[in-house]
Amino acid sequence: MIVKKIDDVVMTTAEAVLVCGCRYATTHVHGVPCNLLACACVTEVPLQIVTPLQDQEVMEKQEAVFICEVSKPNQTAKWLRNGVDVIAAGRYDIKVDGTRHILTIKDAETADQAQYSVNFVDVSSAATLSVTGK
Repeated sequence: MIVKKIDDVVMTTAEAVLVCGCRYATTHVHGVPCNLLACACVTEVPLQIVTPLQDQEVMEKQEAVFICEVSKPNQTAKWLRNGVDVIAAGRYDIKVDGTRHILTIKDAETADQAQYSVNFVDVSSAATLSVTGK
């Protein structure tokens, strides 16, 4: 494999599936002129769920915590309860800690039983909360 750098574009003889911005150059290998093609393509790795939400079972008045970890930090997420937006207020707290997205439900009530999901642009995760009486 021949690797050479021209104008910050790495040139290689390796095959590429996508070509995004190419440059041609001539170099010499063992005294023989060679035409080289340099291609650079940057493809962003898609966001992935690293740790999905887990079903939670708590007693009334206990705290329920849903945690979802994704592959990239500080991603925008939307939390839903049975398909309806969860607003961070009152007993509901939403936090982002790097790659961790956390929904905390304080003083859980039986009325909080539902499916909770966290949605990102291309991926989501869901889990169920069960609340039992004391």
